[in-house]
Amino acid sequence: MSLFSRHVELYEFGRGSQRWRYTSSDSTEVYDSQQFSPVAIKRGRLGQSAQEARSNLELTVPLSLPLASVLRPFAPTERITVRWRRVRKSDGVIRDTWNGVLSDFNERQNDLVLTCQSNIGAAATNGLRRCWQGPCPFALFDEDCGLNAEAFRIDGVLSAASTQTVTSNAFATKPDGWFVGGFIKWKRGTATEYRFVVGHVGPVLTLLTAAPLAAGELVSAYPGCGHALSVCHEKFNNSLNFGGQHTIPKKNPFGPDPIF
Repeated sequence: MSLFSRHVELYEFGRGSQRWRYTSSDSTEVYDSQQFSPVAIKRGRLGQSAQEARSNLELTVPLSLPLASVLRPFAPTERITVRWRRVRKSDGVIRDTWNGVLSDFNERQNDLVLTCQSNIGAAATNGLRRCWQGPCPFALFDEDCGLNAEAFRIDGVLSAASTQTVTSNAFATKPDGWFVGGFIKWKRGTATEYRFVVGHVGPVLTLLTAAPLAAGELVSAYPGCGHALSVCHEKFNNSLNFGGQHTIPKKNPFGPDPIF
């Protein structure tokens, strides 16, 4: 086998069940029964380093790329996975590979610069540690909380929508603030989009980030939790699963005050 055998680079982006497959070759490539479309992709230098930023992969792609329409005008909440492979064309042997997620992008006049973070870098975060604390440390609807999110779901057809607000009479069936700290979700093709709720007054929800929604669309809203025992009991009737230590004294017995 010649050391100068031709190699092709294959790029696969994934979001849920959606896949976008491209190659920097000048013609369509077929690998593992999958077609990779030719696209003018410029790849930055790949390297392995203890410094996370040096392990990133930077790709420059044309604005006409179908994937670019998913990122604009508002970035999706679901992670987009990235897989790069360098394959020897003569026998299909993978010579190099890189896996990660799309972490950032920068739109320029004629192209889009994608910054991709390696899987190791994306996982390099501190895990949650349960502390001796008054508020509940559990996430609402997680395994420790034990509540079924669908039992608290409110579906509503939007009567109006702007960049960061959505309106539906269904939201007014709950008291103001009910959905603060919660989220809305809706279907966009085969993908599911989410936005966090930071305000709720009557039929109007204010979102943390912009959403590409319009009047007539169906969304599902889920409440938020204040992580206090009173909220857990009165709002969700779930005080038996409350994870905080609500009996912690408010006054520190080891503080400077001699009278406890």
